[in-house]
Amino acid sequence: MAERRDTRVTAGVGVILTINGKPSPCMTRNLSRGGIFAVTRERPPEGTLVDLEVVHQGSRLKAQARVVKLTERGLGLSFVNVGEDFRTAVRSLMDNLVADHSVAPGIVEFDDFDDYELRMAWAPPGEDGWWKFWKKRRHAADIGNLSLDGAALRSDLKPEVGAVVVVFIEGKEDKAGQPLGSEAEVVRHTDEGFAVKFISPSIDFRGAISEARRSKFRGG
Repeated sequence: MAERRDTRVTAGVGVILTINGKPSPCMTRNLSRGGIFAVTRERPPEGTLVDLEVVHQGSRLKAQARVVKLTERGLGLSFVNVGEDFRTAVRSLMDNLVADHSVAPGIVEFDDFDDYELRMAWAPPGEDGWWKFWKKRRHAADIGNLSLDGAALRSDLKPEVGAVVVVFIEGKEDKAGQPLGSEAEVVRHTDEGFAVKFISPSIDFRGAISEARRSKFRGG
């Protein structure tokens, strides 16, 4: 499962899936050298081989892929029968997405956390210390993506871009027994919530993020 360790970027890029001879235009949610997650209503069974064409700014990358995951949001697809030239072309596309700011700065190395149990919550900062009232004002949020620098959170409520909030890791405490959290800047809104960049996270907070990512890789 080496490809699971490939860097992924969260970005919407046009892709055309051809399933049983029928083309279906859709968008990616994330992509790596090993595959993509396509946002689509199509639901071929796991193991199905499909043809796909990634289309972005005049470039077209064609490949065959296998359906490896079905969710309510779409399909996880793993490239098959592709060479190093194709993977290099995909990596070049990823680099271009980062360079032209199609991917939020500071939140680049993302991994799919749909099947991982880690949860977060967020709250506006308090004047007298967020630990005194966070349970009353916190908002639960699933993790769409996670890195040491930031996260994409799925939340019905969306604080304003540029706002500073406090993000907590559910079920984790710091050495003082307080909820483990970090201030974070809201850098953009997403279809499902918003993305944040952590502000001076503590060693304990970064350690918890690192362990979560290692656990994801071990389980993937």
